[in-house]
Amino acid sequence: MARDDPKGMRRDIRNNRLAIPQEHHSSRGDTPRNSGNFTRGSQLLNTQVLMWLQGAKLPVLMWLGVFALAYVIILSITLDENNVQLICMRILSSLWNWVALDNLKQVDLRMPDNSLHRTIMGYVPYVPEVARAWDKAIRGVLGSMMIATCVTVPLAIWFVGLSKRRGKPMIQERPERGAMLI
Repeated sequence: MARDDPKGMRRDIRNNRLAIPQEHHSSRGDTPRNSGNFTRGSQLLNTQVLMWLQGAKLPVLMWLGVFALAYVIILSITLDENNVQLICMRILSSLWNWVALDNLKQVDLRMPDNSLHRTIMGYVPYVPEVARAWDKAIRGVLGSMMIATCVTVPLAIWFVGLSKRRGKPMIQERPERGAMLI
């Protein structure tokens, strides 16, 4: 056995600790690195799916955050306290109906002019003031969805480009594996 250096270590790719650039020619971007040590194909598929989900999670969370922020801002600008109460009564009426409780239960609604309007629980969604407040809330949802989409789509496109640029050097780098260290 020939020794190439005074420490007795051979100078080859296993011991020189340099990154070995690896080019792969897959049109889908699958990297062949480390795929030989998987014992089952399902493990490889599971890893690919989990990696994709980790990348797809950020734009979805970003959309939800922008949506929630935009919805809170829109509702705080367009609704007053009375409208919020009327919307809550509409939601309570829907839950009341869903649970199949007595629709003839008497309720008092406080109107925007601070007067009381006596009605029954089943008729709450049809009171004109409740319908107007609910319409504002639904328009706020639609507006927030549009704002969130318009903000998130360009950021998601930028994120995918950044991931591709950052991922290319990661794919080419070949760290030492545990089997080589032993």
